[in-house]
Amino acid sequence: MSDFDLDQPVSSSSPRSSRIMRGIKRFFRWVWNFFALVGIGYTLIPVLILWALFHIGESERHGGGSHKKESKNPYSVWVFLNAPIIEEESPLKDFVVHQIFGQDDGIYLPSVRSALRQAATDAQVKDIQLVVDGLSGGASDMEELRAILLEFKASGKPVVSYVSHMDDSALLISSVADKIHLNPVSDVSLPGPTFAMTYFGDAIRRLGVDIQVVRSGKYKSAFEPLIANEPSAESRESLGQVERSMRDHLVKQVAQSRKKQDSEVFLWFKESIFTPAKAKELGIVDELAYVPYVDFDHSEDMTLEEYAADPSFAAGLTKGY
Repeated sequence: MSDFDLDQPVSSSSPRSSRIMRGIKRFFRWVWNFFALVGIGYTLIPVLILWALFHIGESERHGGGSHKKESKNPYSVWVFLNAPIIEEESPLKDFVVHQIFGQDDGIYLPSVRSALRQAATDAQVKDIQLVVDGLSGGASDMEELRAILLEFKASGKPVVSYVSHMDDSALLISSVADKIHLNPVSDVSLPGPTFAMTYFGDAIRRLGVDIQVVRSGKYKSAFEPLIANEPSAESRESLGQVERSMRDHLVKQVAQSRKKQDSEVFLWFKESIFTPAKAKELGIVDELAYVPYVDFDHSEDMTLEEYAADPSFAAGLTKGY
C-alpha cells in the first residue's frame, strides 16, 4: 500500500501528526503568552503613571512634603479664590486632567471651612489675605463661602482682600474684608441679578412645527419660549419680583459689610460701571493696589493649602470640623 493512499486512515498518534500538533500548541502558547504580557503591560503602565501623578500632586499640595514653619512669629494665611466652587472633591479623571494640563481643581468649600475654623483659633495666624481673581459659582455657593469668611471674621482677626476684577460675586465675597484693594487697571461692573431669556416661537413655526400648549394658571410659563417671541406680562411680573428680591438681598449684604446705607449701595448697582478711581471715591473699595508678590518658599506666610497640610493643622482639628 502506498504511503499516500487516501483510503488509509491517518492515525492521530503517528509521529508526524504528533509533531504537527505539538508545533501548533507551542505556537498558540507563544501567542497567548505574548498577548498576556502585552495586556499586563497595558494594565501596569497606566497604573504606574497614575501612581506617579498622584504622588507628585500630593507633594505639590503639601509644599514638597517638607514645608514646615519653624518661626514662632505670627503669619498670614493667603486664600486664593481663583477657580470655580465645586460641590465635591475632584474625581480621579479630573485629578489626572489637572496634573497633565495644569487646570485648577476647584474650590471645595468643606475644606476651606475646616482650615479657616482652625486658623480662627490658631494663635500664630494673625489674619487672612483673600485674593479674588476668577472666582465663579452659583448664588448658593457664594452665600456659603461668604458665611465661612464671616465665621472666621467673628474671631476678631482681620481679613484683607485683593480683587483683580470687581463684579457682583467679587463684591459680595470681598465686602467681608476689613479693607478691599482693587487692581488699578481693572474694571468695575456691578449689573446686579439679571435674567437672559430666549424666545423663538416664530422660528419654530417657520420650520413647520406647531406646538400646542395647555396652560393652567397665568403664571405657568415653562413652555412659553416655544410659542411666543417675548415674555408675557405675567412672566415679566414674576421675574421682576425674583430680581428685586435677589437685588435687595445683595444690597443688604454688601451695605452691612461695607457699613453703608442700603440706598447708597443700591445706586452702585443701578449705575453699574465704574473706573477704579471712581470705585474708590464711592467707597466700593478702599485702596487701589496690585496683589503683592509673596515667595511662600522663603516667607513665614502660608497659602491655605499649605496651612491645611501642616502637621499642626491635623493635630488641632476636632470632631465636627
